[in-house]
Amino acid sequence: MYGTGTIAEVLADQGITPDLTAQPGKVGEDILFQHRTLGDGDFYFVMNRRERAGSFELSFRQTGKAPELWRADTGERFPLSYRIENARTV
Repeated sequence: MYGTGTIAEVLADQGITPDLTAQPGKVGEDILFQHRTLGDGDFYFVMNRRERAGSFELSFRQTGKAPELWRADTGERFPLSYRIENARTV
């Protein structure tokens, strides 16, 4: 049982990695996201909160799937380049 520490510290102590990380940037400040598990995959809605366009390298706690970018404004879908690193999709 934990009486002190942050949720992130407790999860890390249990070996549970963050669902999403971003470089550069900080999830929860620069990047917001929602994750839904579907019958045939996972869906992440990711939003850039910065006041300007930018690029981020995202790392998901998922493997075995090929990521795609879906444009919410047009409905277009594009495959993304990715790599598997430390049991994560980057």
